[in-house]
Amino acid sequence: MSKKNMSLKEWLEKEFELKKEFLSKEAVKGDIIRRVNIEKNFFTLEPITIEQNQQLWTLDFPYDQTFNCRLTIDNGTFEILKQRFRTFKFQKKNKIEDRVKLQIHLKKKTYLQLERTSNENGLKDISDCLDFLTNKHDTIQQKHNKEVEILRAELRTKEDEIGTLKYSISIYKKIINNEKNNKRKSRDDLVDYLTQVAIKATCKIAQYESFINNQPDLNTEVIPLLSQEETQKIKSEFEKELELTRLKIYASNSSYLVEGVDNLTY
Repeated sequence: MSKKNMSLKEWLEKEFELKKEFLSKEAVKGDIIRRVNIEKNFFTLEPITIEQNQQLWTLDFPYDQTFNCRLTIDNGTFEILKQRFRTFKFQKKNKIEDRVKLQIHLKKKTYLQLERTSNENGLKDISDCLDFLTNKHDTIQQKHNKEVEILRAELRTKEDEIGTLKYSISIYKKIINNEKNNKRKSRDDLVDYLTQVAIKATCKIAQYESFINNQPDLNTEVIPLLSQEETQKIKSEFEKELELTRLKIYASNSSYLVEGVDNLTY
């Protein structure tokens, strides 16, 4: 079934504003149509030459707010105008969309894949298909970059948490080492204290023995021993004094440890 020929009116009404721009440029070019009979608010567009026995097309239409136009062309000129308009439209679209002409050689397999993608997505041609694939790639890349940034932020957070934990561990290690050192020093100080007590007691005993030995008339057998209550009292006082001394030693050695705990940051 042959394609129905479009009348001049049908052709002009389709993309009317673009057709007027095209006809104006063709009239200025002046190789196939020209502007004649310019009056106050009316002018005519007609072919430069009209072949004999050619069907003429005539159509009046509002050109702009000032002028009306009468387009009179023969069939041959009409066909040329239709061909030129397709080129004009294509070039204008390329200019608007900032397209560049590119000639490339593709493998047949690649070309068929592009055609299939065009058909599956309702695209007009390979150019639209390339735009579609580029936009799709950009969308995927942007999504990927966003995911990478999220992962990087999470990684930085984890690194900060690890750094905080490492710092806390170092503080706790210091506390533990200080505690060990404190206990060891406190033990050594307590041993020194007990040694001093033992030395003092030994010296006292030696003094008492010397005193007794220098008293020949003293009957040591009749000297009464300490009662059990007195012995227990002396023992209790010594144990109490020993515990107080131990606490003082531990507190003195722990003063720097308390400062370390107060400075711990979580």
